[in-house]
Amino acid sequence: MDELIQALTATGYSFAQYAWSQAPEGDYGTYGLYSERSLWADGRAKELGLIGVVDYYTRDSSQTPRLVIEAAFGTADVSWSLDSVQFESDSGLLHYVWTIEAPEQEAEDDG
Repeated sequence: MDELIQALTATGYSFAQYAWSQAPEGDYGTYGLYSERSLWADGRAKELGLIGVVDYYTRDSSQTPRLVIEAAFGTADVSWSLDSVQFESDSGLLHYVWTIEAPEQEAEDDG
């Protein structure tokens, strides 16, 4: 998950974990984890992953913010799906929502 945080920070966009105490002026995003995934074989966890969500709010109607953030997911080796793009009429912002899956430490193989 640290790789994702670093990659999102490197975009130059403002991100906070889970929520902002007060939404910043301009564009901003949030990220957070809500679940874990594990694949089991031979009675052991073989693959572990963290499931989360990334939201981004912007006035920029071009594809640039979406493409930059999705490139950051690739940099962090995070699987993702763009779940929705909505116009928030109360704020006048576009709201992007991605579901992400970040690899967790690899399960140890006992041999």
